[in-house]
Parts: sequence; C-alpha cells; structure tokens
Amino acid sequence: MSEDFGVFAPVFESAHGYLALLGLSSDDCTDSVRLVRRCANADEDHTAILGLLDDLNWRPTLVGAVAAVFMPYDARITEALWQRFDAGSWVAPQIAVVLAEIDPDFLAEARRRLEARCPLDFSELQSLGVLERHSAAGPAGGVERCAKAACSLQSMVSRFAPPPEWLTAVVASPEHQALVASDIDSAGTIAQRWCVRLTKIRQKLQSKAVTYHEEDRRVRV
Repeated sequence: MSEDFGVFAPVFESAHGYLALLGLSSDDCTDSVRLVRRCANADEDHTAILGLLDDLNWRPTLVGAVAAVFMPYDARITEALWQRFDAGSWVAPQIAVVLAEIDPDFLAEARRRLEARCPLDFSELQSLGVLERHSAAGPAGGVERCAKAACSLQSMVSRFAPPPEWLTAVVASPEHQALVASDIDSAGTIAQRWCVRLTKIRQKLQSKAVTYHEEDRRVRV
C-alpha cells in the first residue's frame, strides 16, 4: 500500500479514519465521511483520488470511492473504480454503490458484467505475495470474488425504479444462481445497507451545511 496519499493523508492518520468507512455504522463514521469530503474538495485536479484508486489495497480504494461521491463527474475516476471492481477488490459492494451513484452508464456496465458472470482480472492480486494479498484484498478465492462482485451489482441494479427488464432473466439463470451461491460475504446485503447509510450521512452533512449558511446569512443581515 502506498504511503503517499496526497491531500487525503489526514484520513489515514489513524485506523479509525478509514475503518469507519467500511461499514458506516460506528459512532465516528459521519466524522470520517466529513473528513473525506473536505479532502476531496481540496483535490482540485483529482490527482490524489486517482492515486488512491491506483492502489490495489482496499483501504485507499475505499477512501477514494467515498471521495468520488463528492466530486464532479470525472470519467477517469469512474474508469478507475471499475478497474478496482474488476480486479476483485474486497470492497466491491462499496464500489458498486458509488458507481451506481456516479456512473451514467452504470446499468449498461453492470449488465455486461452480470451477463458474463462477472469475470475478474486477478493478475494484480496474483503478483502479490500471500500475506500482502491477504492484507490488500482478503482471503477469498477467485470464485468467491466473482460471486461477491455479482451479488454487489445485482443488489444495486435492483434498487433502480423500476428495475431493468433484463435483470429478471439474469437472476433467474442457473449459471447466475450457481455463482451467487458461492458468495461468502453476503455482498448484496452489505451493498444495500452501506448505500442506505451513506445516503443518510450525506443528507445529514448537507442539512448541517444548509443550516450553517442560513445562520451565517442571518448574522450578516
């Protein structure tokens, strides 16, 4: 894992900074998201976030994914997130949530992967030693990672209203059913819960920002 995190360095000063982002359920998760947003606002040319997403380790990937929801659309960021997803990242559910939010082509990209049973490129993982690989991406094997990816995408596609017609056929296929049965992490549930929590935190931060600006305006008036 690279130690050069640019403007996002404050998020990594303690484990709590990034660990709170993993489940978004701890008492300090809102503070962690707020810190990521502040760092993202300082990353004007997106160099720092692209550096995070160039790292195979799930920790900078997760921070970069959260930062992406606070940044203007940048095709480079979207492409980098898909690359991490397709490399079998341990935080595939969180990446899927963010891509569903920021990628205008998410449904087409998700369909292509789901219909192909989420083939992943493990070349980066295989280049790591056993201990480094475990730290960077967890203990799962290839089939389990593909299943995690498929469950994550299925979960997020199903949140669209109405869900696309093609999803029914994909989910019903014996090949898909056999694949998702190998998911050992309940990735679909992780994605659903993380999506709900991230949405609530963003609304909370937005509400506080609006309240602050209203109070500031009244004071100036």
